Amino acid sequence: SHSSMADQAKKEADEAFKEGKNEEAVKLYTTAIEQNAANGTSPKHVLLSNRSAAYAKLKKWDKALEDAQSCIECNAGFPKAFSRKGAALKGKGDYTRAAEAYRRVVTMDPDNSVAKAELAELDALLKGTSGARPAAASRPSASSAAAGFRPPPPTPQTAGPKWLQGMLLVLQIAAVGHAIGFVASSATYQGKFLFGRTALLAAFAFFIEMMYRHRPSTKAVFNVYKAMRGTATQSEVKGIADVAMDETTHRLFYTTLLFSASPGILMLVPIMPLMLANAATNVKRLSASLPFAAVVVRPLEKLIAMEPRIKAIAAQSELVVFVSMVLALFTPHRNFLTLILLGQLLRVRFLVAPDSQTAWSNLAARADALFLNPRSPGVVQSAYTRVKTMLVNFGTPTPPA
Repeated sequence: SHSSMADQAKKEADEAFKEGKNEEAVKLYTTAIEQNAANGTSPKHVLLSNRSAAYAKLKKWDKALEDAQSCIECNAGFPKAFSRKGAALKGKGDYTRAAEAYRRVVTMDPDNSVAKAELAELDALLKGTSGARPAAASRPSASSAAAGFRPPPPTPQTAGPKWLQGMLLVLQIAAVGHAIGFVASSATYQGKFLFGRTALLAAFAFFIEMMYRHRPSTKAVFNVYKAMRGTATQSEVKGIADVAMDETTHRLFYTTLLFSASPGILMLVPIMPLMLANAATNVKRLSASLPFAAVVVRPLEKLIAMEPRIKAIAAQSELVVFVSMVLALFTPHRNFLTLILLGQLLRVRFLVAPDSQTAWSNLAARADALFLNPRSPGVVQSAYTRVKTMLVNFGTPTPPA
């Protein structure tokens, strides 16, 4: 039967992997994945994770990354999927995104010592890009050594050429400046103009950052945008997960929503503080080779160090924006289309971003305390439970078999 063939292929693949017969393991895992689609008993995300590991042993990093991404699409709550992604990105020399993947593993599984070790090594490698490499960074980790991998010279994919970093910094500073002008403006017309200009500059900045991080084709960019809107077909979604799941892409999509939103300070909170921190990081990169770099960077270090906290605040403010737009449905200022698109974005963010998951968890805890307390009428508790169940089902799709 298909089931027995799939299970037998997986069993033989596991044995081949343990014996170091990685080419054979890849073939057998492929057979198991193909047969498992019918009625196999192994979860698809486990098979993809295992084949990704086999590809990593063969140093076929692109294939390993592709399987890791497919694994994440199947089950975004599977920590090992992000470990596979981290290993593949590390093999490709993309230390920045590899660290992001391992950081996600540690967030999901705080006791994962292997992920912690990988993350520490990657952080050391990244810190070594502006000076001498630390001794720890020159030693491959246990998992890297097992795959026969020697770290190449650090070449983070997020830096980009100096002229591009300079252009990005100008856009970031201009966006922040226009945002400040919007907050300070008193005239309605001027406020609308500055709000629109802020959104435009921010969109350009996030677009440039996304492009040099992933270097997607024009078609892929349009497919990502369609996927965020929930209108992409299955064939259009294939191969764009790495771009679509990146936080920079999420910020870019959010800024496009500002073009159709009513001007308001609240709408800018999810992006402007983060853009200011990104600008500080860019100043640090650009001034690294200057003799007075320490003087320039020292005042910015505190802001740069606050980036994780800023991201957490941004995730919480996204939910505040969403709730305020839901409440606005009962006013003449309702914007149903923007609300739907924001909801679709928040769904993606919930699936892949730990900060968003934490924000939703905090919101749920506060809502539970408000609507499920003993003093709440039974009808209110019942209605709230139904709405909450609907939102949970919408935000956490069942992984494919």
